[in-house]
Amino acid sequence: MQSNLHIPHTGLRARFIKRAIGLAMSVMAANILDAQSLFAVQSEVGATLVDESVNFFEQNITSLDRLAQSQRPRTALVIGNANYDNATALSNPINDATDIAHALESLGFEVTLYQDIDYREMENALDDFKTELDRGGVGVFYYAGHGVQVEGENYLVPLDARLEHQRDIRYETLPLGMVLNAMEGSESNINIVIVDACRDNPFTRQWRSGSRTSSVSRGLAEVQLFSTGTVISFATGPNKVAYDGVGQNSPYTASLLNHIVSEDKDIVDVFRSVRADVMRDTNGQQLPWYQESLIGTFSFNPSVQPTTSPVQQPLLSESSSNNVSASDLPPKLNYQDLEDNLLTGNFQEADLITRTLILQSARRETEEWLRIADIQNFPCRNLSEIDQLWTTHSDEKFGFSVQQEIYQRLNDTDASDADIWQDFSDSVAWRANNDWIRYDLLTFDESAPLGHLPRWGVSVGGFGQWVLPSEFLQRVESCNI
Repeated sequence: MQSNLHIPHTGLRARFIKRAIGLAMSVMAANILDAQSLFAVQSEVGATLVDESVNFFEQNITSLDRLAQSQRPRTALVIGNANYDNATALSNPINDATDIAHALESLGFEVTLYQDIDYREMENALDDFKTELDRGGVGVFYYAGHGVQVEGENYLVPLDARLEHQRDIRYETLPLGMVLNAMEGSESNINIVIVDACRDNPFTRQWRSGSRTSSVSRGLAEVQLFSTGTVISFATGPNKVAYDGVGQNSPYTASLLNHIVSEDKDIVDVFRSVRADVMRDTNGQQLPWYQESLIGTFSFNPSVQPTTSPVQQPLLSESSSNNVSASDLPPKLNYQDLEDNLLTGNFQEADLITRTLILQSARRETEEWLRIADIQNFPCRNLSEIDQLWTTHSDEKFGFSVQQEIYQRLNDTDASDADIWQDFSDSVAWRANNDWIRYDLLTFDESAPLGHLPRWGVSVGGFGQWVLPSEFLQRVESCNI
């Protein structure tokens, strides 16, 4: 049964959005005028107040990012299967799916809700969902019902599934991998998959006769993510069983309903809170699991209020301008994990650790993205120390300094900056046939081309992709590394 939910009070929401956009633009415009006025009197009062306004613009990126999140298309497919034809009926999936659908609707999602549907309906629902995701924005897939794993693959069970033998699984169920492929192959920017389907396999007993069951495990199998922008969460850990619950909702979904409505709460914090709640409510018997490959942050319920205007501070006197506080010093980093992984040749893990160290160096680990100013003022000491570890343990094949030399050679030409960056990316094999190579398809061993690593990447400006910006290599040069 399908239920198409529609967002109520569309006119009211539209007026609210327009007011939020107008407020944000007014604040930005006011500060642009402030900056212009300050430049006009710069000779008299110096550049400090101008810097304050610039810092204000940078601080407002977070607020504008939240505003952008609220404006992106938000699409959700919610399925609850409970009253199975050939398997044990479940108590809560219909309630769970219905309540999640209404919660997502209240958060601005266009929700399509299905209850007790068969295989063909599940396939058609996924096809329609994929079409909607091609508008971009954020996609959420939620499923409650029976789910099984066979030979390390996860399958969602339709209402009419007849699984008399293990081999029937591929013909009678919807692979979770098909859902992930549909979402990651769409134009959506963020994909969220939530599965409350880790009940024990109800078909194992009937498979014992005449079926190979050694490859059948409890619960669901762990899923590896191979592209950025994806979050996946299970009601319990891989190969574990979740409880259906005794109330209206399962323990997992009940907690999820409480936390996704929290204003500005990052999605990672949402799932951490859900994990703590479920552990408490099940006396430690159920531990929810999640994995994510987001670049930047995401909140189900982002606020859109900009920060207040910067307060003008007295200009520093010439005698006090040389005082350095602890916050001005480069942060002291722990390089042990990076060195250990480089020593053992685990270059992919070393690359991910490098990304973390970069964010820590810029004091942006919470935001998980860099401003251009962060790159331009990146601590040279930390940059040099990270580079030295890479060059030392790769016989000078990998490292920022190696990449900078390649970039500099290309930069001596008359080509445009964009063309130079593309030529550089081709030289270090980040691109092939005029197209970027997916991160998981890069070469993470010593056979990689010169300068191929590190290939760390963070969002620049809050909206970027998994890339190392050319501005960073320019910083390498200015640091004389």
